[in-house]
Amino acid sequence: MIINRLQITNFRVLDQLEIEAGPGPNLIWGDNGVGKTSVLEAIYLAGRGRSFRHRDAGPFIRHGSAHSQVIVQTQDHLCQTHRLGIERGKRSFTLRLDGRNLGKRSDLLRALPVQLITPQSHELLERGPELRRRYLDFGMFHVEPGFHQMHADMNRILKQRNAALRTQPRTVMAWDEQFTGLAHELHQLRTGYLQRLLPGIKSNIERLLGDLDVSVSYRSGWDETVSLEKQLDQRLPLDSKRGYTSVGPHRAELDFQVDQVTAAKVLSRGQQKLLVSALQFAQASLMKQSVGEGPVMLIDDLPAELDQRHRTRLIGLADDSGLQCFVTAIEAEGLQLSSSWRMFHVEQTGAVG
Repeated sequence: MIINRLQITNFRVLDQLEIEAGPGPNLIWGDNGVGKTSVLEAIYLAGRGRSFRHRDAGPFIRHGSAHSQVIVQTQDHLCQTHRLGIERGKRSFTLRLDGRNLGKRSDLLRALPVQLITPQSHELLERGPELRRRYLDFGMFHVEPGFHQMHADMNRILKQRNAALRTQPRTVMAWDEQFTGLAHELHQLRTGYLQRLLPGIKSNIERLLGDLDVSVSYRSGWDETVSLEKQLDQRLPLDSKRGYTSVGPHRAELDFQVDQVTAAKVLSRGQQKLLVSALQFAQASLMKQSVGEGPVMLIDDLPAELDQRHRTRLIGLADDSGLQCFVTAIEAEGLQLSSSWRMFHVEQTGAVG
């Protein structure tokens, strides 16, 4: 998937901005406060239906305006063009694809898949396991046809089981057969997907971090030496008091270690950024191999936390990925970009190619 044209209206500091993007890497550069990150945020909004900076619509609607609008013209791997439009007011949200309304955010994920790397990406490693599960599940959403429905079914059954734990514990077992069946299916999908993903992760880690020994492992969310059914039964008294199911795939963990120590505890912020970049580009490459097209890669403030040597490595990975990338930086000079990069200088009033 690539973006041919991007139009942004009344988005944060941006009044009107239009970019004719290149199919490979695109650099958005300019001074602080002119809206470079807002360009990436607008693309992310078009692909995910939400901002990566703030959950509420109000902050990104330009002051004095009733709504923000993002229009994206895309081209898929079959060379078919599509027009995706997002209009967001403080209390309204309209999604349109090729002239028809979209009812679900999952439709956006398919229409414009995007991957994001920011100076805050270290949170993927430092925060709780939910973000790492989302990383896995985002990739499976695009490459495993049955995953979305399975995940939705699992969440529905889990919600019903938790409700029963809080109100009628004696009825909980009615949900256990469905829960355990879906749990095992989801576990198999995740482990299979990770095995397909690992070669790309390891290759990217070697390219970006050299000989740093990073291990990646997946834990199911329950003790696999004991049946999940038995653990649910054993934990029923405690889970009833707490009001939630304490074992299952919703407790799964993706673990990263360096020399048998949790990676977030020993890696610098720059190294964490490179590790997350290795993960995101590996996932994007696998998506491209599996379904014929990859996501649009968004990298905010690429130089942040990186010395010149590691900036060059990340730039080289973006160059060689074959993916469309939108990258922001304060300056273009010193980044040592190849001729394949298309550059846009963003000013307060718009972008100059």
